[in-house]
Amino acid sequence: MAEYLPHLKELRNARNLAQKDIADVLGITVSAYSFYENGKREPNITSLKKLASFYNVTLDYLIGLDEDSRKVLTPVEYSFYEDSYTEEQIERIREYAEFVKIRSVKKEIEE
Repeated sequence: MAEYLPHLKELRNARNLAQKDIADVLGITVSAYSFYENGKREPNITSLKKLASFYNVTLDYLIGLDEDSRKVLTPVEYSFYEDSYTEEQIERIREYAEFVKIRSVKKEIEE
């Protein structure tokens, strides 16, 4: 079962997030989330969908069926790939978007 979510830890680390941050997004305990990363427990489909949406990857990529994580880009995302932004600006926009996403999910959980 250890290979069920081969990219999960990598995705979290790439965004400099703690396990607690993702556990909050999913509305579960840190230990439950840790079991996901360590292959000791498999998340339900709702959690898988939340993770794929949060990380903006396909379910196939998340569970290791496909090594191509790309999804269809939204118009806003597509505009990032034009020459109107530097790589540094794009990275700052992505970091802010992650911050906004985490805040909104935490707010939903609290309500």
